[in-house]
Amino acid sequence: MDNLRQDSCLMNNDTLAKHFFSDVQSPTTMIIITLSSTHHNFRNHNLLAIYEKSVLEHIMLSYDRKTVPIADGVDVKVDLILQAISSISEMAASFTADVLFSQIWLDPGLSFENMTRCLPNLTLSYRTIDDIWLPNVGFQNSKRTSVHESPTPNIFLLIYPNGTIWVNYRVKVEAPCELDMTSFPMDVQRCTMTFESYSFNVGRVRLDWFETGVILDVQGKLPDFELARYTWQKQKFYYPAGQWDQLKATFYFRRTYGYYILQLYMPTYASVFISWIAFWLDPKCLPGRITLGVSSLMALTFQYGNVARSLPKVSYVKALDVWIFACMGFIFFSLVELAIVGHVDKLANKEKKRQSIRFEERGRKRSRVDCITQLRMENSVGEQATSFGDSPIDVRLSSTQLTGSSSTHLKRRSVSTASHPLTISAAASRRLGRDRYRDSIHRQNMMKWRQLEWTGEKVDKLCQFSFPLAFICFNCFYWLYYTTESTKQMQRLLDESNLTGSFTPS
Repeated sequence: MDNLRQDSCLMNNDTLAKHFFSDVQSPTTMIIITLSSTHHNFRNHNLLAIYEKSVLEHIMLSYDRKTVPIADGVDVKVDLILQAISSISEMAASFTADVLFSQIWLDPGLSFENMTRCLPNLTLSYRTIDDIWLPNVGFQNSKRTSVHESPTPNIFLLIYPNGTIWVNYRVKVEAPCELDMTSFPMDVQRCTMTFESYSFNVGRVRLDWFETGVILDVQGKLPDFELARYTWQKQKFYYPAGQWDQLKATFYFRRTYGYYILQLYMPTYASVFISWIAFWLDPKCLPGRITLGVSSLMALTFQYGNVARSLPKVSYVKALDVWIFACMGFIFFSLVELAIVGHVDKLANKEKKRQSIRFEERGRKRSRVDCITQLRMENSVGEQATSFGDSPIDVRLSSTQLTGSSSTHLKRRSVSTASHPLTISAAASRRLGRDRYRDSIHRQNMMKWRQLEWTGEKVDKLCQFSFPLAFICFNCFYWLYYTTESTKQMQRLLDESNLTGSFTPS
């Protein structure tokens, strides 16, 4: 309808002059009428430009940009369109974005609806913005703000016939983020933009969001973050000069940690696994096992140092710190296991030497006992033979008695002589039997002790299964806890805000 009305107003120069003359009674009107009647071959758009200029000059004659247009205060609607998010910096605790920032308010002093019905609006140059009253709404918490110039400042100014002003800026703004690196790299970051009138409190300027609130029109994606949600709200803030309206837009970014999986977590997995190779090496191969453990620990420290340099120096423990220190702990305990294996083998070697010395001493004692026993037996036999040869009975006996009774006596003497060495041999054998019994008992105890004894090979076999099992349990707990904590962190941040509106990008 506006186009039809405008076309009808631009049918010919005379019609344009008549409309303008009937609507605006000023000296400027006579100039336009004179021009239109003299130059009938002017193009319609040239006449429209002259017409707009004349209307603007007319309303500016009595306009005062130094005072608030409405005595009771001006209601300003704010609209925000997020065009692009350039970067999120953990070191600077900020994010950079390109936004279209609009302000809409009513200024009766710029109304021209009583002058003409042919102009639906006045679209003016950015230079004109210095000639009108502005609510001075800006980014209250921005670190750096600049209006795009490509090639001229990207400022849009439009005036409706009833005096409604629409000002739009295309701005590059760096706004702060409330960094919480506790769950890094599974963290959620909250960044805010706050708008307020720098010059006027609520008695003069009242701010509120436009119906659409915040609109997302982002092209492309960030390499390491995704916009999970954004909200907008209105709040009050009290200064010594009074109460101000504040409009707050909050953006929640969830980190995409695929980069850290490939660049940090996978290498640390490799370092831990390499340190376990030592469990399958010979316990006597100490230099090789030490090299594996120390190299893995140094590689892990180097990898962590590369990542830590790009992160802010926070004083609390991050999820990444927990992971790195746990991996260091596994590698460190693999080195401790190496020390335990060496110590156990050392004790075992000492025990073997001690046992060999004991067996040698017992062997020497047993050989001495055997020698002494044999000497005693020989001495006993010699004494029996001497007593038998020196007996006086042998001299006094007659030949008959010697032949008859001597044979019997010899048999008896031989029996009694033989019984003595047998008695000595049995006592010695009993002593030897007792020694052998004690040796067998000691040998059995040693075998039992060796079965219960911790050797280096047994320690290695235990660690071959216990270390991977403990690492699997730690992984299950770590990933389950921190992925769940990321969702909880998002909910906590949302609960802290008194939302006017919110939106979750698909």
